[in-house]
Amino acid sequence: MALDTNLATNIIYRGDCYNVLKRNFPSGNDKHGVDLIYVDPPFSFDPKYAKLWYDKESLEMFEEIRKGDVKHYISWMSKRLEQFHRVLKDTGSFYLHCDWKFGHHLKVALDDIFGRNNFQNEIIWWYGGGGASKRRFARKHDTIFFYTKGKTYTFNIDEVREPYKWTNGQKRADGTERNYEKGKIPDDVWQMHGLMPWSKERKNIGYPTQKPEVLLERIINASSNEGDIILDPMCGCGTTLVVAHKLKRKWIGIDISSQACEVMKKRMSNLGVDVEVKGLPLTLDDLKKLKPFEFQDYICDMTNSRKMQYVSDKGIDGLYREEFPVQIKQQERVGRNVVDNFETALRRKGRPRGYIIGFSFTKGAYEEAARAKSDGLDIMLVELPELVRYDYDLESLTKEA
Repeated sequence: MALDTNLATNIIYRGDCYNVLKRNFPSGNDKHGVDLIYVDPPFSFDPKYAKLWYDKESLEMFEEIRKGDVKHYISWMSKRLEQFHRVLKDTGSFYLHCDWKFGHHLKVALDDIFGRNNFQNEIIWWYGGGGASKRRFARKHDTIFFYTKGKTYTFNIDEVREPYKWTNGQKRADGTERNYEKGKIPDDVWQMHGLMPWSKERKNIGYPTQKPEVLLERIINASSNEGDIILDPMCGCGTTLVVAHKLKRKWIGIDISSQACEVMKKRMSNLGVDVEVKGLPLTLDDLKKLKPFEFQDYICDMTNSRKMQYVSDKGIDGLYREEFPVQIKQQERVGRNVVDNFETALRRKGRPRGYIIGFSFTKGAYEEAARAKSDGLDIMLVELPELVRYDYDLESLTKEA
């Protein structure tokens, strides 16, 4: 069945943008779709950020980058770039924000997906500031690649003109007067300060990758009109959404971090906007009210586990990181027999480790899991109150156990 072409807007999705777009967004065409996408993907690979990306593919990508290999990252990004291109309207525009580490690799991928002839600008955002090295020239800029989906697109140059340094009345060489009222057309080097720790914009937010609103104002004013749909598929603290709302655009945000989604929701609330966040953890009471298959789907999505087909699942409902079987029980006091059956499922699949998720477990269930461990099977019994408390991060929860 085809997806509805009428996109829900002024909404935030919690999840991996690849899955969210594939599941919820129709392909763009000449009448429907997203008008403008701005994306600021992860290009800092400190291990402390890696825990946000639970699936096996993404964690392998982080590990390879730490070893100096970028091919996995480009493959990971290309899948998402294809989705961004797909959901754009035929007249849509796309801006990708990156830095010196991956820009040249991403440019090749963008040329392949959007087409070299649809490349419009390589914008240099020069922000200055301290922290220069004595071993090389100071690295004080980011790169923003500007592409369009086709040859017809929105570009409101008069909305982003800059004031001239000169005043009206000055003479040209031929003696005629110059008129500077309209302003200067910006070039592709933008001198804008980044957000300092004491910045008013940063107050009460302080998100590590937060960008200044003035940067997004120029992009949104130039490449969209009032009422257009703006998408930020990796939106962090939500600056794109804030600016889009102030400029009377419709907006959609996606981020895999529930903490980021909460920050966005609060920022929009401060603007008087009551925003719906799809995919944030439900309360335990809400989880109990879901239909069985809805419950399984929800837990798989939140733990980034691939759902198994709705057939006789033989004791396995999902695969965490495409590797570890997961059994999901929408009940209290999951008993010994469930653990015993799961042992059989693990052996049948040849996996030494798996997870059973339920609201609570009996003493017999824990005793059976302990006995199975002595037989070489590591069965983790995960109680939902703890899973919710750990933001559905199975690995962090079980490490603490």
